[in-house]
Amino acid sequence: MKPLRTALLFAAALAAGLPALTLRAEDAPPPGPRMHHGMPSPADRVAHMTKMLGLSDTQQQQLLAVFQDQQASAKAIWSNASLDRDQRRSAMKDLWKSSQEKIKSILTPDQAAKLKEMMKEHRGHRRD
Repeated sequence: MKPLRTALLFAAALAAGLPALTLRAEDAPPPGPRMHHGMPSPADRVAHMTKMLGLSDTQQQQLLAVFQDQQASAKAIWSNASLDRDQRRSAMKDLWKSSQEKIKSILTPDQAAKLKEMMKEHRGHRRD
């Protein structure tokens, strides 16, 4: 499950750092609190992806919604005491796959290819 965790953390890191979508930088609220394990906030994730992929304002808004939903769902999964460890992992894997599909549908083919290459490079640099 380490590759899944690494992929989730990379996707989060990749998307780190968005100021408010339609506000000027000085009007933007400070970045939100980070999730456990130092995961960036949804806004931070979108900002990073914007920097790396050149996202449009519309794409930024759509991705922010995806990352906010993903964050809320992840918190719900991990706080659900009725799930055992394997069920939580399975639910997180499903959530990650669903989020990746949503992200891919928002990106242009060129952006999706660049993101895939960046993730591939990141996987090559990780320590197992």
